[in-house]
Amino acid sequence: MARYRLGSICQIISGSTPKTGVQEYWNGDKKWITPAELSESDYIIYDTERKLTEAGVRSAGLTPLPKGTVILSSRAPIGKVAIAGCEMYCNQGFKNFVCSNIINNKYLYWYLRSKTDFLNSLGRGATFKEISKSTVADIELDIPELSEQSKRVAHLEKLQSIIASRRIQLAKLDELVKCRFVELFGITNEYARFPVLRLHELCKNADDIKCGPFGTQLNKEEYQTAGVPIWEIPQINSNFAIPPVHFISNEKAHLLRFYDAVSGDIIMSRKGKVGMCTIFPNNVAPGVIHSDVLRIRLNEEKASNIFICALFRYSWDVENQLARISMGAIMPGVNVTKLKQLQVIVPPLNLQQTFAVFVRRIDKLRIVIRQSLDEAQKLFDSLMQEYFD
Repeated sequence: MARYRLGSICQIISGSTPKTGVQEYWNGDKKWITPAELSESDYIIYDTERKLTEAGVRSAGLTPLPKGTVILSSRAPIGKVAIAGCEMYCNQGFKNFVCSNIINNKYLYWYLRSKTDFLNSLGRGATFKEISKSTVADIELDIPELSEQSKRVAHLEKLQSIIASRRIQLAKLDELVKCRFVELFGITNEYARFPVLRLHELCKNADDIKCGPFGTQLNKEEYQTAGVPIWEIPQINSNFAIPPVHFISNEKAHLLRFYDAVSGDIIMSRKGKVGMCTIFPNNVAPGVIHSDVLRIRLNEEKASNIFICALFRYSWDVENQLARISMGAIMPGVNVTKLKQLQVIVPPLNLQQTFAVFVRRIDKLRIVIRQSLDEAQKLFDSLMQEYFD
């Protein structure tokens, strides 16, 4: 393994932007990319949103990026990376690498993917950070023989393919659940065949729909690093994959016992993404809900928590109602009083339970796929560290 400067093993090409007000420079057949078009999932790019004419290319003095060029965003933001799948041009937000026969372009791609934090640390600028051509040229890296580079690339590509496949499978399962919901309960204009009740009518007690404690009921000074968890919006949005970060004492939790969250409760965000909800699982510790969170505890003889949770996710009617009752100068928010009056369809309980059984079966598949995804991601991260740290 030998150590090289990037500038000594790659030709580094920058880009530019032709004058946007000159029509003859635009809407041609020359592909021209900007950093905004790249995402973390991009690997090889074959097309661009905007195209230049030959006149536009000449006016900006642009150098073509050959097929196989490793393209790196050097500002706004720093660190997005991809490979050009065909000849293209770029704006001034890139530093691009045409690789010599010393380094495999895909190996360089994965190296740069692993160095996002490092690349950002090299950025300079008062208004926004940018890495210069000379800075990236001076980056040093250890490079193994080409055969070893190819071997490493193959390992990473295989794992990345598995990860992408598992994510697609999870998305397909979500689509399958939605399709089953529509099959059983219809779309908005078909809801008329079912009775409609206020949400609070599906609960046993008046306090079964409740938000977390406000103000002096729970001060941040009472937060601890261990104890009874406080369940907040990040846990809801991650379906409880993100662990709690705030806790309270057992004594304080007893005082706030009316704000508890237990297995089977629907836990919903009441701010920001209003209506984002999940069912409190039985494999996490019961705790107290945060003031930004709502708890819905249903009467199981009237409604299935799985069905009601699906209504919040898939019903246009519920979504529109939530949009109307949400308020807030900074971000949308809904209060308990208005949520209690939310109108929901109530199909026969046996039909709701049929849907719930289906969802539970899908959830079992989801757990298996998620475990496979996590294992592949863990191995991928380990190899990235082994290869490039």
